[in-house]
Amino acid sequence: MKRLKMRTLVQASLLAGTMVLGGTAQAANYTVPSMSMAAFGALTATDTWTIGDLQLTGFSWGAGSTLASSGGSSLDTVSFGTAGGDLYVFRYNANVADATGSGSLTYTANALNGMLLSTGQTAWSGTSGTPTAGTLSLSNGSTVTATSDPGGSPSGFLPLSGTSVVLTTTWATNDSLVSSLQNNIQLEPAPAPLPILGAVAAFGWSRKLRRRIRESGQTAGDSNANLALAA
Repeated sequence: MKRLKMRTLVQASLLAGTMVLGGTAQAANYTVPSMSMAAFGALTATDTWTIGDLQLTGFSWGAGSTLASSGGSSLDTVSFGTAGGDLYVFRYNANVADATGSGSLTYTANALNGMLLSTGQTAWSGTSGTPTAGTLSLSNGSTVTATSDPGGSPSGFLPLSGTSVVLTTTWATNDSLVSSLQNNIQLEPAPAPLPILGAVAAFGWSRKLRRRIRESGQTAGDSNANLALAA
């Protein structure tokens, strides 16, 4: 545990200081239960985040992407972890609830260990009040997009399928209430052929067992009949 915490601190320290979206950073492979680090813009195409049964790779920023609070982007963070069960959260957190900017972040989500991608959802977080402007959307790379408003309710669920999908989060806000944006990704177990084959095998075995019991009963009946005739 101490070694894991130390590695996490070292990784966060290596990435601190590259605070402008699209800036360069040392490549890293994160395989931890959850992770939070400074420098949202430090995510690069060579980074790999593996949390449980979900892996994110191939981060790329849209041209001119910006997003930061007045506290300075060096104090903003990105976190990734599980929200319970097979629901995973990828979230940007502003140090001060007044993040502004526009842009997009594209990455590939991979389901691991016999899991399948199921649904995706996006949401803004912030303090109470009326949003002034902004949109946040999550696209699965084809035709389906889930959209939510700053300070409002989360979007509906975006259908996902297969073991790998390209996702793009797009934002535009001048809302002084925005403190974070997040994507929720749901997984589901993949149908496995082994349980089906096992059920078929069990059914065949039970039929054989019933036949043997029936034949055994018939044999016992014949023996009793022969004894009766002999008497």
